[in-house]
Amino acid sequence: MGSVDVQHCGKHPDKIAIRFCRFCNLFLCLGCTYEQSAYIYCLEHGIISLSVKDGENLRTEMASKTVPAVPEDNCGGLKMQHRSHRKTKREIKAGVRSRNAELVERLLKAQSQRIVKQQVEKVAKERYEREVKERELRELADRVRCREEERVKREAKEQAERYQKERVDRERVKEELKIQALKIEEDHRRKKSFWQELEPLEFEKEVARIYDKKGLGARLTAHSNDGGVDIFLNDGTVVQCKHQEVPVAPRIVRELYGVMVHEEAPRAILVCSGGFSRNCFDWAKGKPIELIDLDELVAMQMRIKASV
Repeated sequence: MGSVDVQHCGKHPDKIAIRFCRFCNLFLCLGCTYEQSAYIYCLEHGIISLSVKDGENLRTEMASKTVPAVPEDNCGGLKMQHRSHRKTKREIKAGVRSRNAELVERLLKAQSQRIVKQQVEKVAKERYEREVKERELRELADRVRCREEERVKREAKEQAERYQKERVDRERVKEELKIQALKIEEDHRRKKSFWQELEPLEFEKEVARIYDKKGLGARLTAHSNDGGVDIFLNDGTVVQCKHQEVPVAPRIVRELYGVMVHEEAPRAILVCSGGFSRNCFDWAKGKPIELIDLDELVAMQMRIKASV
C-alpha cells in the first residue's frame, strides 16, 4: 500500500489517524490513544505507538516481505495463537494498569510520607520552640526570683542594722538619761530640803545608803523592836537615826551609849536631821560616839562624790 497524505483510523474510519500501533498493525485516532510521561500509548495494548509516517514505512516494509503459506490443517494452531495473542494483550493491559496503580500508590504513599514528615518536623519545631521559650521564661523567673531574694535579704539586713543602731542609740540615750537622773538625784540629795521632806523610814534608808557607799556595809534592822539600833555596820558599829526638826537632848545620847555597851559595839553613831544641843557634844566628848547632823550628811555625800 503506497503512502498517502492522510490516513484514517483502522477502528474508526471516519476519523483521521495520528499514530500507528505496531502490535495491532493499525492506524489510531485520538480516541484510541492516551498520553503519559511525554509518550503516546495504544489504548488497547498499552504500548508506545509510532507516528503515522513511521507506520506507513513499517507497513510498506512488511508488505514487501514474502509471507509463507499456512497449511489448512494449521488453522487450529492459528486460532490458538490468536487466542494466546488476545490473552497476551489482556495481560499487557492489566500489567499497565497495575503498574499505573502501583505508581499512583507509590506517589500517594510518598506524598503522604512527605506530608507526615512535614507534620512531624513542624510539631518537633513547635515543641523545640516551646521548650526554648519555656526555658527562657524559667531562667527569667529564676533571675527575677534571685534578684528579689537578694533585694529582700539586703532590705532585711539594712533593717536589722537600722534596728540595731536604733537599739544601741536607745540604750545609749537611756543610759545617759539614767546617769543624768542619778546626777540630778545626787544633786538633790545634797540639799537640806531633800532630807527634810523624807519620812523616818526613808531617812534611815538614805543614811544606810551613804554608809554603804563608803564601803562600810550597812544593814537595816527591823522597823519595830529594834532595841534602839536602826543600822548595823560590818565592823559592829551601831547607828541610830532621828528624823525630827528639833535638836536631840543629851538623854538620847546616853541611851545610845547604853545600847552600845549592851551590844558590845566598838562605837556608836547618832544621826539627827534636827541637830544636837550643846550638852550632847559635851557629854559625848571622849566617848566612842559620833554625832552627825544634816550639814555633816551633806558634807559626807560631797566627799563620796569627790572620791568617785
